[in-house]
Amino acid sequence: MAERIALFDDLDADWQRFVTSPEAGHALRRWRRHEPVLADLGSVEDVLALRRDPGRADGVLRCLAMRAGRDPAAARVVLQALLPGLVRITRSCADGRCQETAGDVVAIAWERICGWPGHRAGSVAGSILLDVRRRLLLGRRPMSPVLSRAVAPSAEDQAIGGLVLDQLRQAEQTEVGSTEGLALVVASRIEGHRLTHLARERGVSAHSLVLRRRRVEQRIRRHLVA
Repeated sequence: MAERIALFDDLDADWQRFVTSPEAGHALRRWRRHEPVLADLGSVEDVLALRRDPGRADGVLRCLAMRAGRDPAAARVVLQALLPGLVRITRSCADGRCQETAGDVVAIAWERICGWPGHRAGSVAGSILLDVRRRLLLGRRPMSPVLSRAVAPSAEDQAIGGLVLDQLRQAEQTEVGSTEGLALVVASRIEGHRLTHLARERGVSAHSLVLRRRRVEQRIRRHLVA
């Protein structure tokens, strides 16, 4: 059974308090008056439900992220919407130190949410999670020489590990990989989803996804070194 991470449990408990608070009610009325894309929200929890609606999820999060720098309630809703991805990043990057790593993950995410640039293209959730993972990995200590020799990363792993968001966006704009292929790379490499789970969602074999991801990553690697 996976270790419970106290900070994320605390955030979930705080969320339950927040959704029924006067602060959330005032914020929701304010958003509905000024933001057409949020006009039909019945509660702040509707934002979490909309994560499953690909036609609306990014527009709603983008609207809230644009307000986040001056509206703590908007920033809190975006943080809660990203929580599953932040948990996955913590577990995949913690090296057995989940409790300590969780604080760094949330701090980086909050900074990126409150500093969201209005001109930034691409998925809000994917962009922030990619930024968090990259910042976290940049701050990690190098692996021990023994472990480094025993588990040598593939060329594709090295290329993806060195990607920054702008490079990934450039890959999409220059058609290095299909939108679906790049989404697979982000979901499995950045957000930490297991390929077996992604395969079940798509109704294909895990082996076929491994091959598909490898082809996309090889094209990205060639693009980066060209």
